Amino acid sequence: MSVCRQCGENIPITMIIDGKRRWLNKRKFCLTCSPFNEFIQSGKHYPKLERVKCICVKCGVSFERLPSEIRFGDRIFCSRTCSASYNNTVYKSGENHPNWKGGKWYQPRALKEFGEVCSLCGETERCCLEVHHKDRNRDNNSLDNLIVLCANCHLKVHNNITVLL
Repeated sequence: MSVCRQCGENIPITMIIDGKRRWLNKRKFCLTCSPFNEFIQSGKHYPKLERVKCICVKCGVSFERLPSEIRFGDRIFCSRTCSASYNNTVYKSGENHPNWKGGKWYQPRALKEFGEVCSLCGETERCCLEVHHKDRNRDNNSLDNLIVLCANCHLKVHNNITVLL
């Protein structure tokens, strides 16, 4: 048991407060001497925060948020999944994508022209294949400047471990 620093009374280890068992063993003051006693007695120590009703922009589900949790007034999402899905379809597709090259998508053309095989090691797994710009200029997307490489060979070429002929 601890002792109140102000009045010297023993502070019980546990006590029922608001219908719940509360641990008081780390308190420095008893409940009557506590500087927060007026809040505890008035019931204002657990303020009820008002929530705002919102509707998810992506899925249309109704939910509640604290006003401090609403950062963007026009786009509110119920979860990170809805937010990412919406942002990937609306903001990061087509002309809005940071790597947009004006509609000249070179990777499918290169894979169709040269085949789905690494030009150096012969890897054929589609998920591992990348297209390399021979002159390292990403704006030069002509087929004679492109070569199909697997991820490992592409890394070796960029680190000058393997030289293209």
